[in-house]
Amino acid sequence: MGFGLKKKNKSKKNEIDFSQVMKGKKFPLLILDEHWIKLFPEEKMPQQIRELRNQLNDLLKKQSRVMEELKGIKRYKSQLMQEIVDNMEVDETPTGQIKGKKLQKNQKMILDMNEKLKATEESLEQIPIEIEELNEVLVAESSRICYEKMRQNQENVQQLEQEINNLRVLLKQKIIQKQDEQAESIEIYSYMHNMFGAGIMEFMDESYRRSLEEEMKRKEEQEENE
Repeated sequence: MGFGLKKKNKSKKNEIDFSQVMKGKKFPLLILDEHWIKLFPEEKMPQQIRELRNQLNDLLKKQSRVMEELKGIKRYKSQLMQEIVDNMEVDETPTGQIKGKKLQKNQKMILDMNEKLKATEESLEQIPIEIEELNEVLVAESSRICYEKMRQNQENVQQLEQEINNLRVLLKQKIIQKQDEQAESIEIYSYMHNMFGAGIMEFMDESYRRSLEEEMKRKEEQEENE
């Protein structure tokens, strides 16, 4: 069975550059893919895969956090804009002067919010790029590990097939040996029966049976004492 592995050097078993194969291609987010999760369960997950998985999880959490921050900035900016509108009527009265100071303060805060909004939006735009790049690395590393595992399995299967064939040959030899020894025992007993007669053979059979029982008993006692 082959997996399309191209070998440039016979001393190396796997020459696929998975990072180049996967470069620039679109893939689903592996850590959310049920098939990938089955391939790499937590208890069997290689360390390098776990590290990439954790980094992707961190990026997803960061993305959610930044999105919430962006919503909060927009809400606060909207409130400031409304306060600016509410304080547009500035005059020389004490109330007007208070409105004027608040207007200036809000206008400065709006400028600060605009800068923060721009930085947050840029950060939010960058995160999906980072997720895609890291996911591509995870795809390449996952593929490398899977192909390496399949290669190992292939070697093991070939070795097991050889061992099974050897066992089949050995089993066949043992069956023939068993049949030969059974036939030989029947033949020996038949000759002895014809020589000594039924009475003597019954006596010798009983003696032989007791001898076997005593031998088995000695072996059992010896095993218990060990």
